[in-house]
Amino acid sequence: MPVLTYREFMPPIPPPVPEASDSNASQAMLREEFHRIADERYARLVATGKTIPWESVRDRLLRFCAADSSPSAKREEGRL
Repeated sequence: MPVLTYREFMPPIPPPVPEASDSNASQAMLREEFHRIADERYARLVATGKTIPWESVRDRLLRFCAADSSPSAKREEGRL
């Protein structure tokens, strides 16, 4: 079974709007960088088979959601 890259799982991205070429160029660069990093991470995952156990991820998400860490909450508490 061939190993697919991250991009093969992503839906196609529509072409940029021609009027805003500067912002589209920077968005395209950011998108390319995002996909490059995702491809590297996915290749490492396939090569090693190592992942984060779901229990660890779930616990961290629950702790994150329990503590309001939004910038507005920090600002109100004087932490920002």
